[in-house]
Amino acid sequence: MSKRKLLLPVILLCGIALGVWAAGVKTMNVRVKQADLGNSPSKLAKSVAVVHYGDPVTIIETKGSWKKVSIGDGSTVGWIHESAITKDKLDLKAGTQDVASKASSGDMALATPGFNSKVEADFKTKHSDIDFKWVDKMIGFKPTPDQMRAFLTAGHVSPPTGGAK
Repeated sequence: MSKRKLLLPVILLCGIALGVWAAGVKTMNVRVKQADLGNSPSKLAKSVAVVHYGDPVTIIETKGSWKKVSIGDGSTVGWIHESAITKDKLDLKAGTQDVASKASSGDMALATPGFNSKVEADFKTKHSDIDFKWVDKMIGFKPTPDQMRAFLTAGHVSPPTGGAK
């Protein structure tokens, strides 16, 4: 058989193999402002990288509601909760009509505050005898995953990892 006749079937087989491989690769996009990729499938996992809104991630494995993903050239791998990613292609142009129409009712419910600054100011005016110093302090406290792990360790609490059992 000539080299030309042999080349065509090889090219076709390579094309089919590439198509099968590509169908198995699943790319999703980060749907939150910022998320940590953890070294294990847990909210308390140590962060290995940070991803931002619109960043593409490639799904490697699923464990419950956690996804093991790779970013960039694939050299960085970590776990992210499925609620932080979407199959949808995200439009990164802020302020366009298209962006406004892509928000789901769930997204809107999460974004709508029930206790805004006007309501808070009115309440403080009507209740001037209440000291809000400690409430304000608690609202401003954002523990890091390391602080949460230390707190749980001190209390001899071992949260489960992984997701649904």
